[in-house]
Amino acid sequence: MAISNRFLAAVVTAVVSVVAVVTTATAAHADIVTPTTAGPIRTISYNVCGAHCKSALGLSAWTAAMKREITAWDADAVMLQELCIGQWISLRDNLPGYKAVWSATKLEADGCDQWNKDDKRFGLGVLVKTGNPVDRLVGNLSVPSGEEPRSILCARGAVDGRTTLACSTHLAQYIRPDNGASEAMAYVGQWAGTAPVLIGADVNADSFDATVLGPFRAGAARTGKFAEVDENDQDYFSAKCLADGTRECDTGEGTRPDGRKFDDIFVTTADFHTVRGDAIEPGLSDHRLLRGAAHPEARPTN
Repeated sequence: MAISNRFLAAVVTAVVSVVAVVTTATAAHADIVTPTTAGPIRTISYNVCGAHCKSALGLSAWTAAMKREITAWDADAVMLQELCIGQWISLRDNLPGYKAVWSATKLEADGCDQWNKDDKRFGLGVLVKTGNPVDRLVGNLSVPSGEEPRSILCARGAVDGRTTLACSTHLAQYIRPDNGASEAMAYVGQWAGTAPVLIGADVNADSFDATVLGPFRAGAARTGKFAEVDENDQDYFSAKCLADGTRECDTGEGTRPDGRKFDDIFVTTADFHTVRGDAIEPGLSDHRLLRGAAHPEARPTN
């Protein structure tokens, strides 16, 4: 029996409609950001727990797993915390399309010997996808005597054709009153000027803690304000944000096993728009990996 084109078209339309309904229902359950739906400027922030977590993976397998996450996301900037020097060297050598900078906060961390027996330095790393050189900038934060040193590390170079400051920092509760946020942002303001800024941070505070998050949100005089990539994910809005009908909320998807959000990616609102964020579990740390995306914005000229 011959089947008409009109009948075939009707069948195809019905199937597509069913798939669309299922897809929409699934997407409504969680704000999952994929490489096909995210904006073109891609970032990663990850506390890799390089010293304090004993890994079942060797260095080659760990590097391969991290490389898969970075390349699958097509990340323009990768900001890492609690990174051992052996891990950083391996990533640097296995991601030839990236320029990598490093800063040690501790000269010796016992757990780092699982990656390099002879060098146990521990600190921060930033990788930027660019073929051009980058400037390395480091600012030490003021910590009480006897506490673990903390700092902010930035790479200044071309991201998507624009000179951009990409920074990684790991704040601490013993830096009063705001975990070191104001001091970190003072360095950012000094180094960035009016250039676009991307910051990946383990802030060691809940995302709704205005004392710690406030300095990041406010930015500096010339950078302007910052957005956090997961601020518009309504699946994780507080009851107050939902009741107020706000479009942005200082909450977001958890990045720790207890569901708390300690990890953030901040971007300058004058340079990026339509931010998106998603926390995923690669199983490589005691934190989840935070992916961010945004569209570039042409900063207005006066």
